[in-house]
Amino acid sequence: MDTLLGLLISPTTWILIAALVIIYSVLKIIRNIYATVVGLFFTGIWIYKAYHFLMDKF
Repeated sequence: MDTLLGLLISPTTWILIAALVIIYSVLKIIRNIYATVVGLFFTGIWIYKAYHFLMDKF
């Protein structure tokens, strides 16, 4: 029990926890950016196709 308490108090543990939290946050941000970029990309393709479709009609 004493060693476990020592581990909880030790700075190394907190550094590891902080690193994991930072990595998780960064990955979440990257995933959100990726999703936004992909969404915009597909929206752009859809608008482009719709535009050309309308241009062909008129």
